Amino acid sequence: MRLSVFTALLALTGLIAATPHTVKAQPSGPAPISVSELKAKAREACRSAPVFGPDAVQRADMDGDGRTDVLFNWAEVTCTAGSAMQRRGAGFCGMHNCSVDVYLSSQYKPGGWPKPILNHQEIAPRVVQSGELSVLRTAYQGGSCTFAKVCQREWSWNGTKLVSREIEAPVNASATAQEPVLTVSRQSIVGQWVEAPDGCATDAVLVFEANGDYASYEQTGDWRLLGKRIAVVVRETFILGEAGSRKRVTNPTARMLEVLSVRRSSLQVRGSNGKVTDLRRCK
Repeated sequence: MRLSVFTALLALTGLIAATPHTVKAQPSGPAPISVSELKAKAREACRSAPVFGPDAVQRADMDGDGRTDVLFNWAEVTCTAGSAMQRRGAGFCGMHNCSVDVYLSSQYKPGGWPKPILNHQEIAPRVVQSGELSVLRTAYQGGSCTFAKVCQREWSWNGTKLVSREIEAPVNASATAQEPVLTVSRQSIVGQWVEAPDGCATDAVLVFEANGDYASYEQTGDWRLLGKRIAVVVRETFILGEAGSRKRVTNPTARMLEVLSVRRSSLQVRGSNGKVTDLRRCK
């Protein structure tokens, strides 16, 4: 993976407080890199046409020089070809992270690398205003954050790197338990799910497509709903990053997951071995 600026272990965009403290003038001058240049980079990485999500590119003055800086979030890039795991992030999402590249007007030179300034943090980047500076609001779990809580931090540029401070008391991560229980149906199951408390940037996302396709870490196949049970059949395995590693599964058999409950943001299932697993929705 190329030089990354941000790593995202937990994409909790819905938990970011994004209300500006103050409003200041928009940064001036041309951005250090254009959207067309970013699309060219993404196309090269995807080896196919890239699709940008609404938050793929953000603009702000992060370094305080009054000029436009650019944040490029690889988690918002979808490739139109490749494996299920390759399609998200074009190879810039690893087992536990996705890269977000920051192009600072005071640092970046055309043809160079984005500034590596926030490594190994669990973030979902949103730029807001704090006084005269643009800052990042982030949410994370694990580490110094109490178990089953979601904590928030604010990151600001100190001239060399982004430094952080805790901005408020932890938010109870179990709030999704207050959501109404949904009827077990294909519609309520379709989506991308990750085992709690892992983050959505992990490769170990369970993907249930509306057309019956299934994907998980280095596996693809199909799924169907049988009453309150999900039948998953793995048809093919592969090794990420190794061309020609795809292998068909001989005599594929269904793995059954009993749905214990499903809500908009959470899914609880029990495997054939009796293990209960809590999943949360990424998409």
